[in-house]
Amino acid sequence: MRTLIVKYLPRIPRSHSAKLLERFQQKIEGLSTIEEIDLIQKPPPFFDREALNYYVKRDYLKQEIGSEGKQRLEPFDALTRQFMGADVVAMAFPMHNFSFPGIVKTYFDAVMLKEHTWTSGPTGYAGLMKEKRAITMSASGGPYLDPPNPWDHLTTLVRTEFQFMGFAEIEPVLAEGMNISEDYKESSLDRCYEQIHEIVDRWYTAESTG
Repeated sequence: MRTLIVKYLPRIPRSHSAKLLERFQQKIEGLSTIEEIDLIQKPPPFFDREALNYYVKRDYLKQEIGSEGKQRLEPFDALTRQFMGADVVAMAFPMHNFSFPGIVKTYFDAVMLKEHTWTSGPTGYAGLMKEKRAITMSASGGPYLDPPNPWDHLTTLVRTEFQFMGFAEIEPVLAEGMNISEDYKESSLDRCYEQIHEIVDRWYTAESTG
């Protein structure tokens, strides 16, 4: 079992999202090989005009892009190879303005490459990341889950992005209401810890780890 951890945690040590990731890491210790990306230390590449043109030529138009184009796309390809090599993708980041922080969306854009993590044909779009699993661990200041809040674009986008790439299981874990009260915060965190424990117990079994 190979786990890729992708994190953006700018408020450490105060980060509640970091607490969720810490619990996840404790639970999978000894059950998986782990690779980790800190998006603060190593920001993902973004598609400027030149990179986007090379990407369209290569993966949409099936044109040769030469050594210069290959070199320009290599940062995207390297992240995508790493992403595709994982059995479980575990992401930790806060909710910002009802959704992903911008740098997290940039990471998704960098690895959601046509003919790598997804494809399209006469029947429409198809994900290429079959039998993969994804968990995201996030915290929000306000409440969003019960009842479902239309302002929550984080958990919905998590599901959309990973489903588009064909992931078999997707588990968004959201510690909501961190700014409401101490009791509410602790109850929300405890609920998330239990959710993380259940997910790890289900995914990282002796059978699945070989």
